[in-house]
Amino acid sequence: MIKRIYLLLMLFGGCLFSMRAAVKEEIYVNHIADTVEIGNEFLARKFLVKNDKVRTCMIENKRMGKEVSRIIPETISEDFIIRTLSADSVVADIHSSDLFLQRVQVTDEGKNGKKLVFHYKGFRHQEVDWQVDMVLTLEEGKHYMRKYLEITVPDSQRHLARLDYIDFEPMSLPEGYAVWTHPVMEQGVGGVSGYYISLGQPVYIQGMFFGLEFPASETEIEGDRKVRIRYYSGKSFEMLASEGRLADSGTFTTWKEVTGATRSTDMDVIQTDFFSYIHDISVPVDFRIQYNSWYDFMLDINENNILDSFREVERGLTQNGVRPIDSYVVDDGWNAYGPWQEENKAKFWSFNSKFPNELSTPSDLSHRLSSNFGLWLGPRGGYNYYIKFARFLEENGNGKLNCNSSDICTNHKVYCEKLKMFFLDCQQRFDMNYWKLDGFLVRPPQPDPQGNYISGGYQGMCYVTEHWERWIDIFQAMRDQRGAKRNDLWINLTCYVNPSPWFLQWGNSVWMQNSQDIGRLNVKRPSQLDQLLSYRDDRYFDFVKTRAFQFPLAHLYNHDPIYGNTANLAGKMDDDEFRTYLMMMATRGSAFWELYYSYNMMNEGQKWVINADVLHWINDNYETLKHAKLIGQTPAKGTPYGYSAWSGQEGIISVRNPSDEVKEFTFPLDRTIGMPEGLKGLHRTYVWAYRTDEQKAEDTENHLFDYGGQISLSLQPGEVRIWKFSTVPDKEAPALRIVKTTSPTSLTVELNEPVILKDGIFSVSGNEVTATSLSADRRVVTLTLAREMREDDKYRLNISGVTDDAGNTEALRTAFFYFENQEIPVLTGVSGSGDFNLSFCLKTDKNAVSLLRQGKDILVDLDAEGRLVFVVKGLKVVSGQAVDDDKERIVSLCREKNGMLKIYLNGELEQSVYDVAIVNPNIKATPVIVNASLENTLGQLKIMNRALDYKENKNMVLK
Repeated sequence: MIKRIYLLLMLFGGCLFSMRAAVKEEIYVNHIADTVEIGNEFLARKFLVKNDKVRTCMIENKRMGKEVSRIIPETISEDFIIRTLSADSVVADIHSSDLFLQRVQVTDEGKNGKKLVFHYKGFRHQEVDWQVDMVLTLEEGKHYMRKYLEITVPDSQRHLARLDYIDFEPMSLPEGYAVWTHPVMEQGVGGVSGYYISLGQPVYIQGMFFGLEFPASETEIEGDRKVRIRYYSGKSFEMLASEGRLADSGTFTTWKEVTGATRSTDMDVIQTDFFSYIHDISVPVDFRIQYNSWYDFMLDINENNILDSFREVERGLTQNGVRPIDSYVVDDGWNAYGPWQEENKAKFWSFNSKFPNELSTPSDLSHRLSSNFGLWLGPRGGYNYYIKFARFLEENGNGKLNCNSSDICTNHKVYCEKLKMFFLDCQQRFDMNYWKLDGFLVRPPQPDPQGNYISGGYQGMCYVTEHWERWIDIFQAMRDQRGAKRNDLWINLTCYVNPSPWFLQWGNSVWMQNSQDIGRLNVKRPSQLDQLLSYRDDRYFDFVKTRAFQFPLAHLYNHDPIYGNTANLAGKMDDDEFRTYLMMMATRGSAFWELYYSYNMMNEGQKWVINADVLHWINDNYETLKHAKLIGQTPAKGTPYGYSAWSGQEGIISVRNPSDEVKEFTFPLDRTIGMPEGLKGLHRTYVWAYRTDEQKAEDTENHLFDYGGQISLSLQPGEVRIWKFSTVPDKEAPALRIVKTTSPTSLTVELNEPVILKDGIFSVSGNEVTATSLSADRRVVTLTLAREMREDDKYRLNISGVTDDAGNTEALRTAFFYFENQEIPVLTGVSGSGDFNLSFCLKTDKNAVSLLRQGKDILVDLDAEGRLVFVVKGLKVVSGQAVDDDKERIVSLCREKNGMLKIYLNGELEQSVYDVAIVNPNIKATPVIVNASLENTLGQLKIMNRALDYKENKNMVLK
């Protein structure tokens, strides 16, 4: 083991560095002669300390193997520059090279981390006495370190000490260094300037990344030589104190600059390692599914149609096995503005008369569906009535019209404070876990004589900084209010937000900024499928390649999928087109799926089935998909393209030909498409193919793929192929899950994976199978029989020749019963892992008593409070209301296909429960036993071999 001996040395001001032996991987702070160095196994930063002056003399990247990469700044470089403003706005600079060192301090930081502090001697500047410390921190096992400043002035001089801006890394680089900085950009959607939209990006130098952990910094490299990481302020220390931005000691701590080491100067590798750092600091995210009302009704929402859509969407999802979604979301149309402004008594954001119970009713339904609730709010005033609403707020002292963008000034102090209280109040009262915050800063407003916001700075950047610092405080307050559920809150930052990856410290997703909500691009293929995919994927190329935003695609909000009434799509996609639409966008890698569906359109064909199958596939493969990268060129040119995502020893690649001509497409299998180096022996299987000729020999033969190879193929017009790669071949044959009779001459056979029926043979004892059909998810086979089955008779099903996509097959057999009208006899009982329904009439004044049970697997009781308790294999749901008041009720209990348990009372959903760890465990068939002591309490017991939906439960009561 390589060891280093650290000398016990006395530094300036009497600071001691401890002497210890350390393994190579540990963090070290080393002082040798006139240098001080902090580092670990990944990177190091060395300072020259001479004549009480400090400057960086080297930044070292140790991650490139034998070829260590170093940045050696030119001697004219600074470690920081603080530009100040005097009372009469005269600017003057504080250069790090002008300051004298007082002492160096080293302390422990966090768990096994180190903090290195350079304490400079106090100095006088522009009639103010300043104290500045430069701080560096490094955590164990991290490939990045941080640097920031601590600045203090006397309390009596706070009004005189004013910051214009701070440059955190004003390096001048030698010629020939490998550098990257964001390109000069065109404006974004809605008129946001290219300057604003490019704020908060990193820069790359010699295989290292640099940036400020504040999303509105100006970060760039001028002429390949001058580095700028600039934070604009414009505020005096008196203003900073009034906003709570000074510590109790009166010290202003700046945002932290980050420096990180990567494994290569290759852009794709640098980005991967930068994204690894971003992942460390981001709010945790996982694959998220939710419904949004916008393309269902747009502004024409009301309480009734929202409730109808929530119920119908839940039915379409749940009865096809999709887990309870993360949120049901009410979009624009609830606020009392525009036609409803006269109703607005709060003189602020408030609920119009279409929502007489505000959001209590839709929120309550969302939670009774084992989900959560979310809401849209447009800080700038939405997109239809923003000018009039801004004037309305200003007239009532609750905000101001931004005359430069004709919308609400989204940084007005009173407006922000009231909006924060509105957010927290809604979260508290409606138990919300999602906000769609839609529309922020288009351009800075006119100055405000009342001082509700700051003005000034280059391109109004003092306002921009204050704007986002205030909003970051709001985001933090929103999370803090959720307490232990803080990471369950999803904040979606949509329009007029520069897509800086540093926003992900507080928000979960950011809108693309370069795209319309929905758009169509006709590359000589006029179908809605082709136009929608070509448009959005072209915007992805613009985002990733042209504008080169360094932003992880998993956090990118893209406004897909859309299949709703107001998008003019009804009847314009068949089932294969719909699956292709969903599957291609799945390979983009977004963690955030907000379903812009209309249930009436989703009832076309088997779209609910397809939707469920795709969502299951994404969920199963998300750990790979979230690393997606673009391959090929933009579809706007009619050229083939796709996405490539890799994790460990697995990968997923999609390819598409957007044109009306046959196109050749060749791409490498290497790190430029995200493939880990050295992978060998990869098996390839089809996930989905559209407009593809019969699979060619090279796609079905036992061909293995290796890192460093390539794939070449000829794509038909409009063709899509999606493959999965793995070093572990699929050797498992399809297995039976559930067999159910659905009529006297039909039954359904559900398997555990997609299957191919080409050579499949099905037989049923004592009968003849006359037809087979495969559902759109390729998992459920419907068999039609020649003769009617007899009630309660037992039959045997035999299956052979059915294969999965990898060609695996084995003979399957099982026994099943025919149940007339799908009603299971009480003496038979429920069996298997499928959905079922129990219903009965209940009239009792008892509590703390058992009602019925099926062995130990199904229990129905009344607890001590008289509430109904339904338990299936350890999963328990309890009614919210007591039922021991001796009133007659129709009780309906079900286990859904997705594993939820539900209680309906008199046709209304009372409560539900879902636990991902207890999804449809197998139930042993035994008779259902009713408590004999409850004479005349429980009657009309009925057991069904499927879950009844909300309409069927309502109809049960009406009958």
